[in-house]
Amino acid sequence: MKVVSPDFSANSFVSPSGKKYIIYPTLSTARFEVFERMQIEMEYSVSISAFKKEVSETYDLLNKAKPADAAVKLYNLANGVSRIENSQPHPLLLICTLFICEESEDQSTWNEAEAAEKVSDWASVDIAFFLASARRLFSRFTSAFNTDSLNTLEGTEEGESE
Repeated sequence: MKVVSPDFSANSFVSPSGKKYIIYPTLSTARFEVFERMQIEMEYSVSISAFKKEVSETYDLLNKAKPADAAVKLYNLANGVSRIENSQPHPLLLICTLFICEESEDQSTWNEAEAAEKVSDWASVDIAFFLASARRLFSRFTSAFNTDSLNTLEGTEEGESE
């Protein structure tokens, strides 16, 4: 199947299956909570629960004076690959499912199974489109990916180039 390459500035696109998706510039409050969790999953390549478990175990190892074991845990955490090994969607694509929606989609809820279906439907869509779309969303909500406040420079030339 041919790769679909929507224009980066498009506010909608049609997937190869014929579904029309709207690219919304913002998130509902409910979906913003999911967005915060996924930021961590994207940054550390691990789920929130796995991240918490690994950090707790590392803390315990340090308290038991086992720095080498703690270092191995931290290394594994920093270089997590379980998502890739398990063929799970990349957190960036899951983030895109928060704001790229079908017209009739209820944006006050979100679940991973429906998101995975969306990502599957997007299989023939150029990944660069999703990277650009996610970047626009991140630039609106974060400044250098380290805050949860709305970026007030959004829409300005300076804000768009960050």
